[in-house]
Amino acid sequence: MKNTCDWLSVAVPVTEATLDLMLAYLYELGADGIVEQTGRLEAFFPISMSGVEEKIRARLQTFRDQGFAADPDKIAVQRIPNQDWNREWKKNYHSLRIGRRLLVHPSWEPVPAGAPDCVIQIDPEMAFGTGTHATTQLCLRLLEECIRPGDRVLDIGTGTGILAIAAVKLGAESVHAFDVDAVAVETAARNAAANGVASAVHISVAEPSTFLLPPHRFDWVVANINRDQIVRMLPWLQSVFNYSVGIILSGLIVEEEALILEELARWRWEVSAVYHQQEWLACLAKMNV
Repeated sequence: MKNTCDWLSVAVPVTEATLDLMLAYLYELGADGIVEQTGRLEAFFPISMSGVEEKIRARLQTFRDQGFAADPDKIAVQRIPNQDWNREWKKNYHSLRIGRRLLVHPSWEPVPAGAPDCVIQIDPEMAFGTGTHATTQLCLRLLEECIRPGDRVLDIGTGTGILAIAAVKLGAESVHAFDVDAVAVETAARNAAANGVASAVHISVAEPSTFLLPPHRFDWVVANINRDQIVRMLPWLQSVFNYSVGIILSGLIVEEEALILEELARWRWEVSAVYHQQEWLACLAKMNV
């Protein structure tokens, strides 16, 4: 079922020093999308979320108290009808080259000359994951490094399905993906079909505790979610994998690195590398059985 709610657009002034800090905070607060513009971030929240404006003003005041140039009185808030969501995104969403082999592009733009061999068509909708955010880019780069022909992948919190689609285009035999959000699952299925990989990408609405794993083994798990979701998910992963499997984790900010490394070690994941981009990080690890 499509999401028919209206949206709250909050334009937040930022400087070079506060850009990444505010970007991380807006996603933690629950932004469904963020457009980066010169000197400001425009974040979109479901209209049903309460207290968003006050929380953002408070965070800007905290930045000011810490000595940053920040003005809580300069945020701008407006209500955006649901049907105008894509029009707002289209203003700033264009083809994006990621890594050596990947190009993410919207349907309304032609594929540029000299595009790499893995072209992923993603149109911005309600689901998270259009390739513009650092965590998505980190995961895409790691998939490019790790996926081998014939691999089988589990995508947790698939969003738009961008990581599942990329995995197949990079050579994976199949991807099983799930998300708690029915809108995201609908979007991911539509994107998989648009990219010609629907037969290899199996998508369902589920939580880890309710997701029924297929009988075959997986080579990789990818999860671009957030710290709390990752920590809650680790016991489940340990319970379902009694063999060595690789994992790519993101949705984490750099301040969470020590905590997530501790949690991964606790649940027998051996971390081989940590990658940073802006204020975000991704971990590459393998189940130690």
